[in-house]
Amino acid sequence: MDGKNYNLFEKELCGLLAEKGCHFTEERESADWIIDIDATIINTTHREGMAYFVYVDGTMTVHNGRTGKNVYNDRLSTLDANHYDGIKGGDFNVERATRIAYHETARVVANAILNLVQE
Repeated sequence: MDGKNYNLFEKELCGLLAEKGCHFTEERESADWIIDIDATIINTTHREGMAYFVYVDGTMTVHNGRTGKNVYNDRLSTLDANHYDGIKGGDFNVERATRIAYHETARVVANAILNLVQE
């Protein structure tokens, strides 16, 4: 998982946005908003007998599909003041810690996207 695409992130993010009424297309030219996200594990920590902590970060760009205007282009960790060092997940199992980190990343990113597109 470390450093590789994590497909559940995309599915979870789309699910969270769909719950709020967002629809998706693969055709960029017909999209109201064009969102590109590159999320990856940036660090994993563990001490013997302690939990694993997995940190996710990456970049996100959001463009208005009608005007082409760039409305966001920054690191994922800047989306929430609580995650300046990466978006963290923790568990005594590294795979669960990874899933938790990506789940939290999807939640943070979904909230940011909804705020951007509703402005």
